[in-house]
Amino acid sequence: MFNMPATEPRSRSDGDAAIERALSVLTPDEYQQYLSLADLIARRPLQFLYELVPFKEALVARLPIAHAFEIFRALVKLSMDARLEQRQVRSLREEAARHAAVFRETAPAGVPFTVQPPKVVGNGDHRPLECVTRSLYYACLSDAGVHGRSTFIQFRDAALLDFQGEEFDRIDDRLILDLPVLSASKEAVCIAATPTGATEIDEAFTLLGPLTPQFGHWIWEYVPKYIVACLSADLAGVPVLIDAHMPNTHREFLQMIVSADTQIVEVPYSASLRVQRLWCAPRLFYIPLLPRSMDLQGLAYRTAPPDRFASAVREMRRRMAPILPAQHRFKNVFLARKPEQHRQLVNRVPIYNLAEERGFVIVYPQDLSFAEQVSLMRDASYVLGQAGSGIFLTLFAEPGTKVGILSSQRTYRSASYTCLLEELGIDVTILTGTVESAGEYAQFDDYSISEREFSEFLDAWLA
Repeated sequence: MFNMPATEPRSRSDGDAAIERALSVLTPDEYQQYLSLADLIARRPLQFLYELVPFKEALVARLPIAHAFEIFRALVKLSMDARLEQRQVRSLREEAARHAAVFRETAPAGVPFTVQPPKVVGNGDHRPLECVTRSLYYACLSDAGVHGRSTFIQFRDAALLDFQGEEFDRIDDRLILDLPVLSASKEAVCIAATPTGATEIDEAFTLLGPLTPQFGHWIWEYVPKYIVACLSADLAGVPVLIDAHMPNTHREFLQMIVSADTQIVEVPYSASLRVQRLWCAPRLFYIPLLPRSMDLQGLAYRTAPPDRFASAVREMRRRMAPILPAQHRFKNVFLARKPEQHRQLVNRVPIYNLAEERGFVIVYPQDLSFAEQVSLMRDASYVLGQAGSGIFLTLFAEPGTKVGILSSQRTYRSASYTCLLEELGIDVTILTGTVESAGEYAQFDDYSISEREFSEFLDAWLA
């Protein structure tokens, strides 16, 4: 694995003076926010983008954009020659079709398909989803710029985003979550442009983005697009760009599916990179960065066609099979979530106890290597789990495995992922409970499960 160097330390006197001048315009409250964010970035280099959003918005609202950029540049340690540019937001697919050195469509857009909700025990707002396919393709862009923790590709005079047709127009998305974006509208972004002196490499496939540290996004959104591209294009040996400081399980997952001669290049969050031949591919479904509201109709775009996704999973399994560890021999597995994560099962202790009484082994997936996680799923006959990213591990369960998901009544998005499991021959049932604390986004609500109803569910489900 090759690690790019971080941007040069800010030790030059002219740079230090520029930073001091920039910070001098902050109010005392803003300066304290700046210090708190700087500390957060140093301690948690993968987990600060959401906290950074309101600070960027406040800077742009109060200060001239040039002053706001100097403060932002100091905070996230961009190189001294970084500059702010306004670039039009354009569709990656449309620009690649027009200007890419290589462009090949491998599956068409606009094909309607319907996915049915899973079996649900209890109340919920699930429903069938009427969906349409996206265009799948692979492309190679000449002389393109990328940045750590950024989904944008800087190409020619535009900032390219992975959307097709009406997808982007339907969602009120906050593109400012993307790290180098300081302000944004539907039409354009003010973005830290790839500087003239940025590190250059000849060729790479990009898997960079603001959501890469989140395991659910990595396994559902990022890695499948690489695999689907590999099924059609010869990408063996082409380096793969990932964000630096990724969790070990993320890197291990990728290492298990790339060819032995493929180099993985880690890009720091503060670094830009210029690539002479940048390979890219779309996600199998559309997903916004940070939508202001959840449009139920948008699920038509946020659901992958099950047959396409299943092909990607089967190829992943084929590549991983030779290096998986020996059998775990646990037939009943409970995928638990740690207390600091969203979507907490507030009465998890009695629920875990009841599961253990029925022979389930309680497992926190992040405590295992990725190979061990996949092996655990391969060998299980029954898998219980709390709604969340850990459930995506059941993509690697064998056909016929029974999966039970504990959830709040907010089940309207469930069909978008359970349809993928069912396509792989996995039997899925959701047991719903009661919302205990509601937040801005319903999918993050905490909930409880009735112990009596859980016991009754197990009696029927395990029979």
